[in-house]
Parts: sequence; C-alpha cells; structure tokens
Amino acid sequence: MSLYKRKASTLNSIEGNGYAFLVPDSFKEDCQGVFFAERENQETLDALLELPSVEFEGVLYKRTQAGTVRGVKKTLTVKVEKIVPVSLGLRANFRVTTEE
Repeated sequence: MSLYKRKASTLNSIEGNGYAFLVPDSFKEDCQGVFFAERENQETLDALLELPSVEFEGVLYKRTQAGTVRGVKKTLTVKVEKIVPVSLGLRANFRVTTEE
C-alpha cells in the first residue's frame, strides 16, 4: 500500500492538512481519512465528535484500474470518530458518509 500525502484541507471550516482514501479491502466504496490540525483547535475538534456529520474539503485518493493512485479535490460529508494527540498537533480520524 502506498503512503498518501497530506494536502491543505478543512474539516468543518477548521484549516489543516489531511486526506481521504478508499479502504483497499472494501467490497463497496468505503472511504476513511485523517485530518491534522494545531493543538489550539482541541476544543473545536472535540465538539465534532458529537455531531452526526461534518464537511471535509480536501483530497480523496483512489486507485485507478491501471493501479496508480490518483488524488482528486472533493467535498465529503464525514463522521469524526476519534481525536488523537500526535507530534504534529492533533489528528482526527473520520469515515466518509457521503461523497459529493
């Protein structure tokens, strides 16, 4: 599995870096993603855990039929599942619920 590059993105209007990707072993179009933000956004990100869905604007990586990875800028409806402190600040893990 190739590593994806973080790109400038927003999660519910919070600026940061992240990406979404197609889960490789999925039979259906199941996507998940990560979003990195500064620690000063802790309270705002924690509040997203309580919401049924939020908007992610950023890159969605998918494999083409030829096997190469292609990133496309998308607006996605996502459910934030977990917030984790990391060396870069905070990481929000999310699952894509709707692709627009």
